[in-house]
Amino acid sequence: MTISASELGSWVWCNRYYYFKHIQRLPSLPTTDTIKGILLHKIYKDFFIGFKNVTDENYFENFLKKRIPEIVDSNKKAVKKLGLKRENLIKELGEDAKKLIFRVRYGFSRIPLCVEKTFKTDGLIARIDTLFEENDTLRPGDLKLNSKNDLGAKLQITTGAMILEKILGIKISKGTIISCRDWNEYDFEITEDLRQLVNELEEIIRNFKIQPYLPKVEYNPYKCEKCPFRHLCKVNNGDEDEG
Repeated sequence: MTISASELGSWVWCNRYYYFKHIQRLPSLPTTDTIKGILLHKIYKDFFIGFKNVTDENYFENFLKKRIPEIVDSNKKAVKKLGLKRENLIKELGEDAKKLIFRVRYGFSRIPLCVEKTFKTDGLIARIDTLFEENDTLRPGDLKLNSKNDLGAKLQITTGAMILEKILGIKISKGTIISCRDWNEYDFEITEDLRQLVNELEEIIRNFKIQPYLPKVEYNPYKCEKCPFRHLCKVNNGDEDEG
């Protein structure tokens, strides 16, 4: 049984969210944040893939004029379903991309060694959004739309670090959360407590997968109101949960 880093993030966000997504594998409602997160991840990935192979002096300008509309159109069904206007979204994402270009051009953002790479070992698998090479070691990173201090992101990054340590025989002591809002990079220590929590949650999830059940949860407006499974979960309306 392979446990993914994203499963750990889902579990600490909400046990019932995990159940709907990873056990029942039910379709989720598209949300504005979800779609923007997908598009911003693609902007980061495509920008740095092209940047590493760039020979065009007008790369930045062409990326804004050509690639941004293509990225938006790659999710046009969801964009249309949410009632988002294509032109407005292209403009908004273009402004986001300009911030990234500015940070890269003037050395405020690190250049990743690779982006969106998957690593696997010993029953764990992690897709790492970005991987930096620093001082003879590596620093995995995760892109987040709404939080720079997200436990789920830290656990996903820690899981990736633990996998890389086993594969490469190196020590990874830090990770980075990148805010998709402004592309600022927030470094954190990969502590022994985080490593232990990864191991504990891995075991909990393995047992849960063997005997799954609909978990009891309490209404949390911050999480429930933007949950893509709120149409399936009556707790989202503040009703008493029967389990």
